[in-house]
Amino acid sequence: PQNIDTPPIEQRRIRLEPALGQPKYHNSLSSALADAKSGDEILLQFDGVQQVPSLPKLGRTNGENITLRAATGFRPVLEFRGDDEQSSVPGRLFNLTNNLNLRLLGVDLRVIVGNDAVSEEWVLFECNGPNRIELRDCTIEVRNSSRRPTTVFRLSDSPVNEDSDNLVDIQLYEVAVRGGTDVVLVDGQPTGRMRAEQCAFALDGSLISNIGSQMPEQVGHLDVTLDHTTTILSKPVVHMAD
Repeated sequence: PQNIDTPPIEQRRIRLEPALGQPKYHNSLSSALADAKSGDEILLQFDGVQQVPSLPKLGRTNGENITLRAATGFRPVLEFRGDDEQSSVPGRLFNLTNNLNLRLLGVDLRVIVGNDAVSEEWVLFECNGPNRIELRDCTIEVRNSSRRPTTVFRLSDSPVNEDSDNLVDIQLYEVAVRGGTDVVLVDGQPTGRMRAEQCAFALDGSLISNIGSQMPEQVGHLDVTLDHTTTILSKPVVHMAD
């Protein structure tokens, strides 16, 4: 029997599956993420493109695990065109902090960098501190005709001092990235690892761009593993500007 709280089919595009409790439907991805608790899954039950704004900051003091996945039989595309001048984080799609574990499964991302965009720098995953991100069976397309600085993952130091053994951990499986972007921008002294397996990168950019930071008391390192991965790049694979 159908739950009396189940909305009409056109309103079932985003379904929050909590680790405990009953499923909920949301009108927007922002609303679902704001309502999600650690261990919850968000199912995208639609095909084609849905535009999204900068999403709520993710991560709580004790860390959390959030999964964003395509529902069975669907292939959703999240399209990000930036935000207006009132946004606190224009040009950022996901904003991660406090040991977040985020997984995207079967979800495609598209970024449209407009000539009149309010942000000079565009980032898909803003990572402050030792967060963990897994992308599996995803494509990322960046349309950047204005050639603004753009990166998929921006790795920065935590805004607070942490006595933690946790590491930045980026895992990519069967992921394709194309367009005017770098894959990773190292902006600080993070420590961690990145693994790309059965991936393809066709970029007007670099795989790794490192600008570092002026913090001699803190030295970070990033271990990068490429397994059955192809890169076609217009710039050096690793660009060091520390």
